[in-house]
Amino acid sequence: MSSSKKLREGEEALAKAEKLLTTSMFRWSPDYMAASPYLEKAAEAFRAGQALDRAAKTFVRLAEVQHKNGAVFRAAMHMETAAKIHLQYAPKQPAPAMQYYQLGSAYYSEMGELGKAAEMLLKGATALEAVGMMDVKHLYLEACDLMETQDKPHFAVDTFRKTAAFLIKRKDYADAVGNYERQIALFRSMGQKENMYKCFASIVVLKCAMQDVIAADQAYMAHLQDDGFLSSDECALSEDLIGALKRSDDALLQVVLKKPTWQYLDTSIGRLVRTISLYGSAKPAASKTTTFPPSTAQAPPSTMVASSQSASFGSSSTAPASAFSFDELEFSSSPAVDTAAAMAALHVSAPPSTATAAPATQPAPVAPASAPIQSAPVTAVPTSLATEEDMFDLT
Repeated sequence: MSSSKKLREGEEALAKAEKLLTTSMFRWSPDYMAASPYLEKAAEAFRAGQALDRAAKTFVRLAEVQHKNGAVFRAAMHMETAAKIHLQYAPKQPAPAMQYYQLGSAYYSEMGELGKAAEMLLKGATALEAVGMMDVKHLYLEACDLMETQDKPHFAVDTFRKTAAFLIKRKDYADAVGNYERQIALFRSMGQKENMYKCFASIVVLKCAMQDVIAADQAYMAHLQDDGFLSSDECALSEDLIGALKRSDDALLQVVLKKPTWQYLDTSIGRLVRTISLYGSAKPAASKTTTFPPSTAQAPPSTMVASSQSASFGSSSTAPASAFSFDELEFSSSPAVDTAAAMAALHVSAPPSTATAAPATQPAPVAPASAPIQSAPVTAVPTSLATEEDMFDLT
């Protein structure tokens, strides 16, 4: 009963308001001032009676009437109320609510209240995002433009930071870089060097998140033009991060990402930097073996080779007792020497394929060649030297 009573009260008040807004022979212009109280009473009655759709439309009508009456501030407030009520009964149709928020912001801008206009847009973006509307980026950007036009950088910082957090959450890193560049201009105008350096490091993190280490390095080198940045903690963080990515050193990268200094940057940047990883999959290098020559897929099993070698060496008296192992070779710094030694080892350990093959352990060809070389020249050289000394002896 109470809801129906409220609805009747609302309809009666709305009828009176429409009568005052209608021109006639005796009323040449609408009476906005007299109609405003009736419209407000009707809107509140519809909201109390749970007729939210009629309440939202009545609040919009009230805002338009108050705007024409010169009460712009109250018009903006009622437009915001209409947007909230619309999202309550039609969350899946948020387009009218966005329009109401933009009209309310325009009313504040008309009054010169750019801060309130930007705040209205931020409220609208947050409310629309809560009901699942994704296309709210332009509301954040318009809010930043309004705060930048206001020429009050101290009040604009919070708006820019909220916008940067939204852009990073949506992975719109390019626009986030532009946002931080505008923040640098704000902090430079205020003389806040520490916040400037945090923006420098944030830009480097965003470039690295975009998988563009070269652009991050270029941005870092450009930021070094500021003399104070070189001695700051943010400079060391940026240099370590870029260095780890350029070297593709995953262990060093993990050490850099765990540094506690990241927590002094914006929360969104601190979360983003922990998601940075090396490009591609870093696989460990395969372990090198010292066996020579390398084994192939067609090689027989080791057990069969060992049995065949032991059978062949058993019939020969000069064969070694066990198979030769290439791991016992000592490699030098010369590849040629190593190759010769390996070939000699292969020749020694290989079983004789024919009956005429000479055993590898016989040193017979080496001994006769060295004997004549050591006998003749050794006795001839001292004799000739003595004869020459006698020829020049004049005593």
